[in-house]
Amino acid sequence: MKKQTIISIVGGCLLAFSTQIALAEDIPVSSAQMSSILQSLQAKGYNNVKKIKFTDGKYEARAVNAQGKIEKLDINAQTGAILDGKKPAKKMITALEVATKVEAAGYRSIYKLEADSGKYEVRALDKDGKKVELEIDATTGEIKKD
Repeated sequence: MKKQTIISIVGGCLLAFSTQIALAEDIPVSSAQMSSILQSLQAKGYNNVKKIKFTDGKYEARAVNAQGKIEKLDINAQTGAILDGKKPAKKMITALEVATKVEAAGYRSIYKLEADSGKYEVRALDKDGKKVELEIDATTGEIKKD
């Protein structure tokens, strides 16, 4: 009877201890504050974080990069650094900057401006009043005529 009691007590202690370990994995202990991590991501061009959670000793996030694409990121829980060598995307120029650049190049009456995969697609009229489709590099602002 004593052996069964001891085995039950030891088994119960092991179960309680393993439950505490499993629960502790979902809660960051002594890591950077969430607001600090979000500020770090924003400074690296990730202005819209869709989801972030702590798991396996790091944060996993889904965030929108400067080109408007959703990226999956692993983040160091202590420092907020992006892991796995992932680098934030280059800063994308704004729609206002695109419109200003296109108009300065002699185009007018912009009737479509759309960001897509690292570029802007612009439809406007040229100096002769003809419809043109332009492609503007979203990081350099270089204008290419289709």
